[in-house]
Amino acid sequence: MLFGINALATAVWSVLKAKRSLLKFNDGFIAHFYSITEHTSPLLAWGFLGPESELKDMCNFFKDQVLGFIQDIFSFKKVRFTDVESLAADILRLAEVQSDLASERLRPNSADVTPVASLHMM
Repeated sequence: MLFGINALATAVWSVLKAKRSLLKFNDGFIAHFYSITEHTSPLLAWGFLGPESELKDMCNFFKDQVLGFIQDIFSFKKVRFTDVESLAADILRLAEVQSDLASERLRPNSADVTPVASLHMM
């Protein structure tokens, strides 16, 4: 298993090194983004594509959370698009709910929180 993770990390590193060499600004936002991506992409790829594991469960949980949040913020049933203040308040409320679910899932020895594709509130 370690070989697979290392091979994946090497492949990602090679692609990012090639992309980084094409950057106009070596210390700009994209360069920093590539640095973060260099560390997170192999882990996420292994989490989603690797064998069944706690990491895979965690990656799928967060994927479901992000997709659910995106569905919710574009839902006319959950977000009021009447004015900027209402829109911002509703999106903040949805983000807080998602954050609470993620915090509960990450808490050591907590009960497993079932992923929610879309919150049924409002």
